[in-house]
Amino acid sequence: MFDAISNFVRKLEDTYRASQNNTLPRSPLAMAMMASKIGKASDIQGRNVLSDLPSYDIMGYLSENDPVSGHMTDKYKKPGHVSFSNESQYSTKRTPGGHWSESGAVFTPSEWMVDNGPTSFEEIVDYYKWLNNQPGETGVEIRHPRAPKTQKEH
Repeated sequence: MFDAISNFVRKLEDTYRASQNNTLPRSPLAMAMMASKIGKASDIQGRNVLSDLPSYDIMGYLSENDPVSGHMTDKYKKPGHVSFSNESQYSTKRTPGGHWSESGAVFTPSEWMVDNGPTSFEEIVDYYKWLNNQPGETGVEIRHPRAPKTQKEH
């Protein structure tokens, strides 16, 4: 059983590093606890949460929080996430995230996201068209960073 856990953890470490996340904890106990949280988060959400690694630092989130069924904080969104924001620890001067209006009803991607990012403006708009039609979603308006501000954003 320990060999199976060790192999799983090794694969987890490789995936984690390849996704440009923080370094996985080194102690066997910490790695086993992370594997357990990943399993629990996947069960709660009904999908493999490791599939989010290219755009979300799931292990960073789980190192500080318990697994949840819904939306997770922006703090761990990475530059490839469709709503990568300035609230993320990965938002820098070189790769700035977008920003949310005070009400949370409008998301404005940064100019970097629109011009150079891994997700185009059209892909961001298409994603939110899909998301806004999902049960329980309240609807988010996407604003181009070079568009004039609307009343909804104030």
